[in-house]
Amino acid sequence: MSGVAARFAEVNGVRLHYRIAGKGSPVVLLHGYTQTGHMWHPIVPSLAERHTVIVPDLRGAGGSAKPEAGYDKKTLAADIQALTASLGFELAATRFVALPLLWRGAAGAGSGA
Repeated sequence: MSGVAARFAEVNGVRLHYRIAGKGSPVVLLHGYTQTGHMWHPIVPSLAERHTVIVPDLRGAGGSAKPEAGYDKKTLAADIQALTASLGFELAATRFVALPLLWRGAAGAGSGA
């Protein structure tokens, strides 16, 4: 994908991999459990036309470090806050988009849901 830079940042005691593209107000795209930031690949170019799009791999996922601990939501949120701050963005001015993993277990299989 052209115009997208892959980078690393050492924040909150962990090395995070992230992609960044565009210019403008920041939008952070967060992946769900068992996924990586790559899931946002199809929509980054459109968003990057008007925004700075930041797509991290959360700790333990993709190209980010895989520490022994720190996988609770509070720590993951602190990682992302530290990442956006290290890029010069204020948390209050940042939009976040998260997509949880949609799980279709046996009960949902074949139901058309």
